[in-house]
Amino acid sequence: MTYNAILFDKDGTLIEFNTTWLPVYKNAAIEFTDNDPELADALLGDHGYDHRSKRFIGGSLLAAGNNRDIASAWCKQLGEDINGAGFEARYQRLSHIFQQQAAVH
Repeated sequence: MTYNAILFDKDGTLIEFNTTWLPVYKNAAIEFTDNDPELADALLGDHGYDHRSKRFIGGSLLAAGNNRDIASAWCKQLGEDINGAGFEARYQRLSHIFQQQAAVH
């Protein structure tokens, strides 16, 4: 039997989600907000990271959403237009950050 692909989900079934994804999301939020730690914390907290328990909320955007959903929500929160070419560039940049950071963590 040969396999063409292996599918991994990010919900913690195969990996410890919080340990793996928190540094990825923190780095992405910092870069997405031009190094504003308070705003980065707001992006995380408003979309599924519970700062008190230091865990992601199951089913939240950050726990279950895809890159485009996250980019859209973050851009909206930052007051950016999500219907233009600028959004597509932001989405592509965020996807690149996630890929780069996920490889590190």
